[in-house]
Amino acid sequence: MLQLYGKPIFTIDGTDDDLQFEQVIDFSGGENDYVRSTLIAQNQCQKLVNVIVRDNYEAWTRPGADPYAAQISANPVESLTYFDTPANKFLLAVCDGKLEACAGQNQAWESAFTSSTTIGGVANACENGATSYTAANTDILVEIEQGVDVVLISDGVNAMAMLDGDLNLGTCNTTSTDPPVGANILCYAAGRMFAAGFSGIGGSAVPRDTIAYSNLLSFGDGQWNNTTQSFRVGAGDGDPIMALYPMQANTLAVLKANSIWLVNVSPSGTSLPDSDANWQASSLIESVGFGVGCVGKRALCGMGNDVFFMAADGVRTIQRMQAAAGQWQLSAPISLPVQQYIEQINPAYQQNIVGWSYKEFVFFAIPLGVSAVNNAVLVYNTRLGSWMGCWTNWTPTAGVTTRFNAVEQMMFGDSNGYVNYWKDAASNTEPTTYTDNSVNIPTTIWTRSFQFLQAVNDKFPYNCTLRFTAGTATVSVSAVTDLATTISWQSNLAAVGDILGVGHLGPFQLATVKPTKVEKSLRSIPAFNEMYLSISTASGYVQLRNITVAAFLKALDN
Repeated sequence: MLQLYGKPIFTIDGTDDDLQFEQVIDFSGGENDYVRSTLIAQNQCQKLVNVIVRDNYEAWTRPGADPYAAQISANPVESLTYFDTPANKFLLAVCDGKLEACAGQNQAWESAFTSSTTIGGVANACENGATSYTAANTDILVEIEQGVDVVLISDGVNAMAMLDGDLNLGTCNTTSTDPPVGANILCYAAGRMFAAGFSGIGGSAVPRDTIAYSNLLSFGDGQWNNTTQSFRVGAGDGDPIMALYPMQANTLAVLKANSIWLVNVSPSGTSLPDSDANWQASSLIESVGFGVGCVGKRALCGMGNDVFFMAADGVRTIQRMQAAAGQWQLSAPISLPVQQYIEQINPAYQQNIVGWSYKEFVFFAIPLGVSAVNNAVLVYNTRLGSWMGCWTNWTPTAGVTTRFNAVEQMMFGDSNGYVNYWKDAASNTEPTTYTDNSVNIPTTIWTRSFQFLQAVNDKFPYNCTLRFTAGTATVSVSAVTDLATTISWQSNLAAVGDILGVGHLGPFQLATVKPTKVEKSLRSIPAFNEMYLSISTASGYVQLRNITVAAFLKALDN
């Protein structure tokens, strides 16, 4: 209190209040939009869009993706498979119902193949040669599954086809000992090809909970038996098979619409005969869970010992239990931190959800809102055990990891007829790394809500400090107090040395590959109870290292 001749003039509120600090030291916790923003962990954010957090725990603008080869057509890429043989390697795609092969980056797509009945060195593996493959319709999800240096191809309607590493193509016959017509799910496990996804329609149709299987190490014509080499999962409970996936210890995961099962498909041993004929697995089927299933035949992927899949209530896993050998368990939904996106999935098109894995990441491409295509990608970092939030700009229809020239690379087909490669190995300081086919990538980071360790008292804001490792972008920042935007940085700042924007409003221009500190006074903001920062860019990239916010704790009035 100031006095003049012993009489008070005015008081200065806040000078005796404690200065408190809140920090975001790292971003390894990823996004958590399920828990109230004041209660999430210190390393978590309430929203991340087009952000990647890797081993340095910094929040980076994600790398973009560019076309791997020429556009196949203007229609979606319905199927995508990496075909790897000792002789040749190809990227196989189905677009407009036609099978296409590409031998490498910027190579032409080939749809004309060599007509042959000798496939993979096996004479008459297919009885009929063919020069091209065309599915029953132009938008069907054709299955392409590799085994013994040959791929088996099925659209679930026509006779299956086979293609080898020399691009010899043949069409299979349709007798009871040939690859079964009507199966739209294929899976190669324990040396056999398994076929499922039958329609179950009609009096003589194959029930839709049936799995047919081939002879050991051979799945062409004459290598099946619809009578003796098939079994049903679920004992006729009416629950259709949605997906198959091979697991460790010769175990086949069978994901139905409303239940999960495991089948022992060991090719030999005391429980199963060595011969191929009359091979039955019905006595070796066990249930893992009921009331939970998979939404689509591609809505799953494997990572390590686990299978990740999209259920109606979010992403779950089938996990191998560490404490009990040979035992498996079904997890609770692990996608709660991104639940806001799960609840926006368009149920009319959830069967087209695509899951795939690459390095430490698991990706799920989903259709949000009223979208008929997958217009968002949820990204899970298995090393950190956290979700990277949502990635936009992409419309994946299929995803795969390739190994051309012994280099791992992530590819995905999209709704515009392109196969794209992710530029995660490109220079992290090159601006073109952060574009999707020349389209800018917008980035959004919403921090957790800061209460400065006191939920009751109001606070007088003081300042904030943002530290960037590098970047070249116009960054917009807003302070949101008590769920309402209070102040936004609006000015553009030019780079000056290593310190940018001290004492100025933004957005500020980052143009350095050196560590950069940006400070801003918040004294103009009224008192508040909680506050978070919204940080966004429309183009370029940022590498955000940490955030510090300071405020005075307001004492309670009488």
